[in-house]
Amino acid sequence: MSSERTAHPRLQFAVLLVGAWAAMAGLVLLLAKGGEGGLALVGAAIAALLAILLRRHGAGLRDSAAGAAELAEHRTQVELAEQLLGVGWICVGVPGYVLRWSTGFCRLAGLEAGAVPSRDVLAALLPQGIGQLCTTLEAHGEDREPFAVEFELVHPEKGECVLHARAQNHFDAFGRRDKVFLVVRDVTEEYRRIAQIEADKAKAVAQARAALRLAEIDPLTGIANRRAAMSALDRSLVTHREEGRSTALLLFDIDDFKGVNDRHGHPAGDKVLRRIAELAQRQARLGDCVARIGGEEFLWIRPDCDEDCAQDAAERLRWAVEAGTALAPMPGVTISVGWAVQQAQDTSLTLLARADAALYAAKREGRNRVRAAA
Repeated sequence: MSSERTAHPRLQFAVLLVGAWAAMAGLVLLLAKGGEGGLALVGAAIAALLAILLRRHGAGLRDSAAGAAELAEHRTQVELAEQLLGVGWICVGVPGYVLRWSTGFCRLAGLEAGAVPSRDVLAALLPQGIGQLCTTLEAHGEDREPFAVEFELVHPEKGECVLHARAQNHFDAFGRRDKVFLVVRDVTEEYRRIAQIEADKAKAVAQARAALRLAEIDPLTGIANRRAAMSALDRSLVTHREEGRSTALLLFDIDDFKGVNDRHGHPAGDKVLRRIAELAQRQARLGDCVARIGGEEFLWIRPDCDEDCAQDAAERLRWAVEAGTALAPMPGVTISVGWAVQQAQDTSLTLLARADAALYAAKREGRNRVRAAA
């Protein structure tokens, strides 16, 4: 099949037809002049011209039929590719927003195959009407490179869907945009999977934080446990040593706590422990750490606190426990407190050991009292 025949069959047919009419006009003139010799020549020319015309027209018809079959085959292949890839296309003519769309887009939108493209049909599918899509396309009106567009669509069966489009502007010979071509796919399930992954991730992080919190919380009193307290003490000593400030450590335990359990039972003893934790937290400042580090023993970390500050805090705590348990519906108890202030050579363990020595000194001297570390 020649490119000339396939490209301009109608034009060729018209040229041949004009030639035939010209030949017939010449024949009429010759007949009018009585030229019989020329009549045979013109007649032969007409016959030959008509033969060529019919032959070329027949070839054109065959070419048109072959072209139509080829076009139908291409359309079938495109529709199959759309179905395999899960995509469709929309062509938007501008200005006026005249629409064309593919079978693949009809499938994505829940339309019947072959649904006639129109602005009204598209607007009915979009939750906010066609305005949002028009606004987005206008915002990219000068783009020469492909750009992305996303919009929501209400599928008659699936409900709200999110469509992602890769769009390309087309410009005429004068540089004016005359259409926008969009290849569209449904990304709803992808977005749902991403949202589920994010939700699972947030849940896992929350569970990890909860597990860490449980690992650092005393389950009976709800305050920090020994592990958390020692970490807090390490951080405070390092920070305040670098800044030239001191951390005070107050170590205290309940006087004769074994007697409380023996006389009143372990449930009463647990109630006393919770009350001591509550009273100590009330005395603490923002940034302090109060912890139960074992049995009836507690500590209180006070950053940025010197000797006078530590002595005052220890006395206030001792008095708060004595008064706060005497008036409560529980066994009244007292505490002994030993405190130490960070020195240049102190680590967490040495500071804790010095406060512990002061605590035992307070107990040896009669309990319900405060003693400073040597």
